[in-house]
Amino acid sequence: MKKISSLCLVLVLVINSIFFSLGIPLSASAEENIPSEEPVTEDHSVQEEMDTKNTTGDTVEVIIPPTTGDSATIITNVTLETTEGELIDADKNPTNQPLLGSEVIIKYEWKLENGHNYKDGDIFEFQLPEQFELYNEFDGDLVAGFGTVGTFVVTKDGKVTFIFNGNVETHSNISGTFEVWSIFSETTITGSTHQVIKFPIQSGELEIPIIFKEKPGKTIEKSGKPNTNYNASSIDWTVDVNKHLDTIAKAVVKDPIEEGQELVSGSIKIYSLEMQLDGTAEISGELDSSLYNIVKTEDGKDFEIHFVSDEINAAYRIAYTTNITDVDKTTYSNTATLSGDNISNAEATSTVSVRRGVHLEKELMTTILQSKR
Repeated sequence: MKKISSLCLVLVLVINSIFFSLGIPLSASAEENIPSEEPVTEDHSVQEEMDTKNTTGDTVEVIIPPTTGDSATIITNVTLETTEGELIDADKNPTNQPLLGSEVIIKYEWKLENGHNYKDGDIFEFQLPEQFELYNEFDGDLVAGFGTVGTFVVTKDGKVTFIFNGNVETHSNISGTFEVWSIFSETTITGSTHQVIKFPIQSGELEIPIIFKEKPGKTIEKSGKPNTNYNASSIDWTVDVNKHLDTIAKAVVKDPIEEGQELVSGSIKIYSLEMQLDGTAEISGELDSSLYNIVKTEDGKDFEIHFVSDEINAAYRIAYTTNITDVDKTTYSNTATLSGDNISNAEATSTVSVRRGVHLEKELMTTILQSKR
């Protein structure tokens, strides 16, 4: 019996060894029978593939439509020219000073970058600055270097629309120049003769400075005003020079003091003027004394103003005061002259009338004579 028990024990040990070597447990708990939880990942590839297919199963190419407006402009540069082709830009060509209402050519340079999203039928729109007016609406072909890439329409209110054709999809390095013939508006351009017109372009905001000619008038004007309306003892004179903003070489202003007056020492002042489009002038500040010389004549009675710069192209106001030395006169005149190496002399004369009161003795005598009648 003991032998049988020993034999059974050996048999059990052998069977356990066999199962253990095969990795098969003889028993398992309920916890061990619960399948382990593993992270679940979603496969989006199927959904993404579905998103790029339409109901017919064809692949659809998703293209972001091009935006329009200043933030996505295709305009790269703008220049202004006269109808004769002369550049209008106060910095680059200061002598070209147009009149309000005169014709102007606005030249827009535009470019589609390689890899752009424009396709057949797409449009690009922009607005002309308010300083320009159009006579009528017009349209035409939009031309690049190799040929037509669409059409354009310009409405009378200044709205410009480019409509591209299929050539923008099959060509690269697409660029061109677009011109608008317009006039400088007399309605929206007001104030100073110095104006700045702004254009949105790819690199930012382009500013083109322009100096307009004011309404026709004299390039030099003079005026005087007595210190009082009755029995004046002095006169304040002003002389406005170069109101047309011409470029004058070696500019000199002469203003001789006529008989019956005497220049008040230290009264001469010179101011910079900002010309207005209506022909009037506004003082923008006193001119630095280092920019001109006051030259006295040999007798010390008269003076001349010599501008230091070889050329001037701005307007100035010369102000000074004279004392009245001849109280018997009732009118006082002075004539100022603007001269330069490249201009003909321009003159301006002003006459000031002064009211004089009757002396007390004369008034008394008149009263006595009247009382005796």
